[in-house]
Amino acid sequence: MPTPRRFYISAPVLSKKHSRTRWTGLSTMALFNFSLITQELCKWSKDPTRKKVAENFGITLLIVSGLIVAAGVFAALFFIRAPYGRYYRKGWGPDLPNRISWLIMEAPSVVVMAAFFFTGTAPKNLPPVLFFLMWEAHYIHRAFIYPFQITNHRKQWPVAILAMGFVFNLGNSALNGRYLFSTSGGYPTSWIYDPRFLAGFALFLTGFITNRWADRVLQNLRLPGETSYKIPYGGLYRRISCPNYLGEIIEWSGWALATWSLPGLRHMDLRKPGAARYCQPCLVPSKFCRLPEGA
Repeated sequence: MPTPRRFYISAPVLSKKHSRTRWTGLSTMALFNFSLITQELCKWSKDPTRKKVAENFGITLLIVSGLIVAAGVFAALFFIRAPYGRYYRKGWGPDLPNRISWLIMEAPSVVVMAAFFFTGTAPKNLPPVLFFLMWEAHYIHRAFIYPFQITNHRKQWPVAILAMGFVFNLGNSALNGRYLFSTSGGYPTSWIYDPRFLAGFALFLTGFITNRWADRVLQNLRLPGETSYKIPYGGLYRRISCPNYLGEIIEWSGWALATWSLPGLRHMDLRKPGAARYCQPCLVPSKFCRLPEGA
């Protein structure tokens, strides 16, 4: 039998001149494709319907990525103690006084939400106004009142922790404000009678009161000039180690339910990623007791 012929196709060897021509052609094609993509993006930006779809997709992407980050932070806090409060330690960069740190970290939540409320395109009927007041009630206290109620104002905060909190509050306020007062298209006035709003508002108010009460107990633990740590007893402190964190969990769970929105759910999930770890049942003495130094 005759041996079948084999055909070999060898790649042509290009000269330097041909090589330059090839790369010039590829570059021209890349620029042409880029211009087409740019034109399509311009068309999308001019089409209100497509622009809204793209914006909703971007918001959803940010929310999902935030939830993933929250899960990672929650797991990491079982192994890493954030260096502030009783766990403050050197090695995390420059520090700032805790009062200034609290104010800088929480102020974006007040300012950004107010900016979106007053510039938003959604109707400003009763539900959005209530949402705005709920948000501001929490963050005005947290940014401009609570820092000046701290008894031991000589404590320091690492700027790194401050920066992370600042960025979180900035992005989170923008997401919630943009959705509530523009992207959502608004809430009907009848929303205030919806079971989701009623239950969510009740939860928010319960958490708000719990958080304020727990903070006040902690502020009254020390006499003027005292710096040692003490453990409170009574009320929720008999069952929960950190009712102030528990109050925030309840508060922002109510927010997520009342707004019935993904940004609200993201806020509830990310607000205190380590709070659930500290809000655990614990046995505490029946009177105030001193903890050892560094505990």
